[in-house]
Amino acid sequence: YPFHDDTIQRNIAYYAGRSSHGSTLSRVVYAWILARSDRPRAINFFAEALQSDVSDVQQGTTAEGIHLGAMAGTVDQVQRVSTGIEVRGDILHLNPELPQEMERLDMRIRYRGHSLDLRLTRDSLTVRGHKDAAPPISLSVNGKVCEFITGTTRVFRLNDETMDEKQETTGE
Repeated sequence: YPFHDDTIQRNIAYYAGRSSHGSTLSRVVYAWILARSDRPRAINFFAEALQSDVSDVQQGTTAEGIHLGAMAGTVDQVQRVSTGIEVRGDILHLNPELPQEMERLDMRIRYRGHSLDLRLTRDSLTVRGHKDAAPPISLSVNGKVCEFITGTTRVFRLNDETMDEKQETTGE
């Protein structure tokens, strides 16, 4: 069913007033929820989640061990929210938005037999495919769909008005 932006904002406002944030995972969830609509608040929740074990925000539980769920959630936040990565149908979608606090994000993903290196900067998203025996895939960057072939590199220039694209074959 449709879930429009105004509905999302009303839900966020409704639950924000009712959440106690008694769990370190709450901070991870709120950082995720606010990532695209209220970046400063999202960064605050993200920073609190990162500090959960270091600063022992639960008053005494750090000695019992780290909170692996909160740690994994913060890594997931950096990777999936910054790249805007999601799979819908047979298309790998990327809708990148690098946080102001970061200069660059480099990561590797596996998708349908492809080993893909992603490099996100303020100005561009580079997708580099290693030579694999995988068939071509459909890749969407900011809504523009293209075919991606193994062993190639595509550079997508990001800005407010247009998205330029460059493709080259890698020797690897």
